[in-house]
Amino acid sequence: MKNIIKNTKGLTIVEMVVYIGLFCIIILILVQIFFMFINQKNISSSKSFVHQDFNYLLLKFKHDINNSEQLLYPNNAGQQTSNLQILKNQDTFEFFLQDGNLILSNSQGEFILNNNKNIISDLYFTKQSNQSNPSVLIQFKISSRSNQNNEYINFSTSIGVRWF
Repeated sequence: MKNIIKNTKGLTIVEMVVYIGLFCIIILILVQIFFMFINQKNISSSKSFVHQDFNYLLLKFKHDINNSEQLLYPNNAGQQTSNLQILKNQDTFEFFLQDGNLILSNSQGEFILNNNKNIISDLYFTKQSNQSNPSVLIQFKISSRSNQNNEYINFSTSIGVRWF
């Protein structure tokens, strides 16, 4: 009798189709996980930008108003305006909104104070007293420009002018 040697080392078409199917399912799951991580990173970074702007603007307003020599505008107690003018180091500093950006204007030029990834809106300044040490109520909203995230902070604080 002849010994017929069968080659059992190869793959059948059915085995190949099952392998490719399982491989595609695993790749699909990994791609979805990857895009989920990318989306979470974008949400996290837009939240971070909003909070960074909030902290920076709070400190900027406190520093500039506390160290000002005079509150020029709004000039009457209870008056609410969309811009703030203070006199600091014999220079007029003005804060106002322009195209969703908070602008600081003085003799050296105009400076955008917020991050370009955020929008500032609903900016209001209200003078709270006509006494020797007036204070200003500052209100505005910081929101992310990102379409994926609706992160925002409504900001409202009162800062007093400190004259010595």
